[in-house]
Amino acid sequence: MAITVNLYYTGKGRSARKFAEEMESSGTAAAIRAEAGNLRYEYFLPMNDPETVFTDRQLGGSGSDRFASCFTDDGKDIGTSGEI
Repeated sequence: MAITVNLYYTGKGRSARKFAEEMESSGTAAAIRAEAGNLRYEYFLPMNDPETVFTDRQLGGSGSDRFASCFTDDGKDIGTSGEI
């Protein structure tokens, strides 16, 4: 089973784009991509909104199991006990 997590980062003065650039240049995005269970981790920039960055992450195997364990059976977020 795979889980796709989509996040939108927004900010003013290009701060969301600067955040994504820093994640790439610092190696943090590469480290996330190398995590066990990670299938995809990418940043996308919407053409009509320069203040937003869209993140797409797909988890499979143990990564999706860890993510799914953050929710109760009725889908309510119960938080995490560690990093996903």
